[in-house]
Amino acid sequence: MTPPVHSPDPRAAAAYWNQILDPRNLAHAPAAETPRAIQRDIALARTPDFLAALRHLAPTASRPPGVIDLGAGLGNHALAAARMGHRVLALDASLDRMRRLRIRAARVGVQLPAVVARAEALPFRTGSVGALYTKSVLIHTDLDRALDEIARILGPGGRCALIEPQPGNPFVRLYRATLAPSAWKSITRYFDAPRQRLVAQRIGPTRLRPFYFLGFLGFIFEFGVPWPKVRNGVLACLRPVDALLFSLIPLLRRWAWFGLLEAEKPAAKLNAEADSDGDLSSTD
Repeated sequence: MTPPVHSPDPRAAAAYWNQILDPRNLAHAPAAETPRAIQRDIALARTPDFLAALRHLAPTASRPPGVIDLGAGLGNHALAAARMGHRVLALDASLDRMRRLRIRAARVGVQLPAVVARAEALPFRTGSVGALYTKSVLIHTDLDRALDEIARILGPGGRCALIEPQPGNPFVRLYRATLAPSAWKSITRYFDAPRQRLVAQRIGPTRLRPFYFLGFLGFIFEFGVPWPKVRNGVLACLRPVDALLFSLIPLLRRWAWFGLLEAEKPAAKLNAEADSDGDLSSTD
């Protein structure tokens, strides 16, 4: 029997994020952001893990081109994906963040529909979604219910790319203990091995790809001083080093900052859900 996976209170997490309108999720945002600042945030969103996730979600003849960004927040990743030609629908539990996202999208000339919805109650019919992306979101949810909802809405062959922070990286643990907002401790459950296994159990075959061991140091030029070109240069140098370390020392994968879980829902799983629901179009 799989042991229970404890999750934070989604209501407490939603209340916290309603107050935080900073695109880097650290503090209150300024009253008005310039288009230049928003463009910088879009550039910062184009990290190696994000680009790998989009490659996993690339449309095919059997999978439509639309992507749901679950927990889009202020939309840096959604805007970046839209700029790359993807058709994106942004979802978030915070009404205030969705309102700010629409303002930000308009300021940089991007059409981006935004919907208020919780991961535990997604407003889509069973089997109606082809691709879903999320980053640093499921750590704040009731994971059992959120994964059940993701599995329900994905169609046969539907894919999801779930990028979630892991607990092991020593540099990240030091940051969390000293500089990260203290509220994160009560609204967050980082993705350890049991939570990663739960994704495969609920959705389907899953591949875990580690990102950023030494590479975490490059993000000083995002969260300390937002400087996309320097950050990207540091990541370009450290990414091959990390890949070599992960290959030579597999146990080091546990110390990656982020794990990208690439999952695909098999057709048999959809058929089983249809049998249990009795109505494939039901959203219950």
